[in-house]
Amino acid sequence: LAGVVALMAILWCTQSIPLAVTSLIPLVAFPFLGIQSAGEVSKSYMNSTILLYVSGFAIAIGVERWGLHRRLALWVLSILGTGPKRVVLGFMLGTALMSMWISNTASALLMLPIALAVLASLNVQGDDQHKQAIMTKRFAVALLLGIAYSSSIGGMSTLIGTPTNGVYAGYWSSTGATAEELQRYSVSLGQWFLMFFPMSVLMFIGVWFVLCLP
Repeated sequence: LAGVVALMAILWCTQSIPLAVTSLIPLVAFPFLGIQSAGEVSKSYMNSTILLYVSGFAIAIGVERWGLHRRLALWVLSILGTGPKRVVLGFMLGTALMSMWISNTASALLMLPIALAVLASLNVQGDDQHKQAIMTKRFAVALLLGIAYSSSIGGMSTLIGTPTNGVYAGYWSSTGATAEELQRYSVSLGQWFLMFFPMSVLMFIGVWFVLCLP
C-alpha cells in the first residue's frame, strides 16, 4: 500500500503521465497486490463525496457558460456603488455567494477575469501620478486578496461549498461506523449552515475591514 501511494505521489508531482490516469492506478494495483478487491476499490470512485465534486464542477461549468458570475458581480456592484471600498466589498460578496454552492477555486477563477478587467480600466492621470499609482496598487491588492479570501470563507459556510466539507461528511460512513455512531456524528446541511454561516459572516466582515480600512 505504501509503495502504491508513493508511486502515485511521484507521478502526480512529476506529471509524467496525465493526473487522471494516475488516479486510476489503485483500480489495477490494489486487486493485483491483494490489498482490496476490484469491487471494493470501485466503490470508492463513486461514493457520495465524489458525486458531490462532479455536481459542483457541473454547476461551475453552467455558471461560466451562461455568464452568471458576471451578472452576479454587476448586480452586486449596482447595489453597493462604485467607490473603491464598495467595489472590493461587491467582488468579495459575489465571490462568497458563489463559493457557497461551487468549489472555492472555481468561484475565484470565475471572478478573477472580471476583477482584472476592472483594474486594467484604471488610468493614472493628473498631477500627482505617484500618489495615484500607490492608491491603485493598494486597490488592486485589496481586490485580488478579497476574492481569494472570500472564496474560502463562502465555501466554509455550507456543506457543499468546498470538497473538504464533503470529505468530513462522508468520513463516518466510509469507516464502517455503526448506525448509532452515524446518527451521533453525521451532520446535515442545515446543521452545518447554522454552525458555520455566522462564523463566515464574522470572518467576511473582518477580512473586509483589514483589507480596506488601513
